[in-house]
Amino acid sequence: MAAKLNVRVIHLITQDFESKAQGGVIHQTAAPLASLRGIPNLLVFRPGDAVEAAEAWECVLRAQANPSVLYLSRQMLPTFRKSISDANLVAFGAYVVLEPEDGRDITLIATGSEVTVALEAAKRLERHHIRAAVVSAPCFELFSGQPETYRAAVLGNVPRIGIEAGPEGDWTSWIGGCGEFVCISPANAVGVCREPGIDARIVATIALKRVTNARATG
Repeated sequence: MAAKLNVRVIHLITQDFESKAQGGVIHQTAAPLASLRGIPNLLVFRPGDAVEAAEAWECVLRAQANPSVLYLSRQMLPTFRKSISDANLVAFGAYVVLEPEDGRDITLIATGSEVTVALEAAKRLERHHIRAAVVSAPCFELFSGQPETYRAAVLGNVPRIGIEAGPEGDWTSWIGGCGEFVCISPANAVGVCREPGIDARIVATIALKRVTNARATG
């Protein structure tokens, strides 16, 4: 209703994205994300660390004619941005967290707690001489409103992999028809984490295969 009436209403959703099970740690799905993103005029924020959460809150307060959802993890997430810049990067919807010096071989796009997974995967790919850029996308609604030149610069013109603990939804819009989507959820074999770091290894393995195939056909 708030979305139809252009009323600023702030919704806060918190969820445990990890739970202890007999076999180890299992990642829980963020299934409502796809449904929430499908509501017109609703801004959905999924920050990946404390800095992004603070910037997302600033965006929420600025959105006078939009209801917003802050989709937060109750886990202790590491801070990948050590300082707050003068610009509010979350306000762009998505931005580059890690840019290789000599160009990209692949772009890893992630939201929320999966940004840390993407950064770890990029480190693993570097050992195989694969240059991976990492993009944090805390709000796709704001990103879709950016100029096309900005979106193209962030996403790059190399193969893309989307990483999120939920259903694919509209991810194809951002990773392209040839992109890969890694769904970290109990319904997917990728989502079961039996030891620390397994998610990053799986993402790195998928990315390595995607780059190898692209080079073979390119």
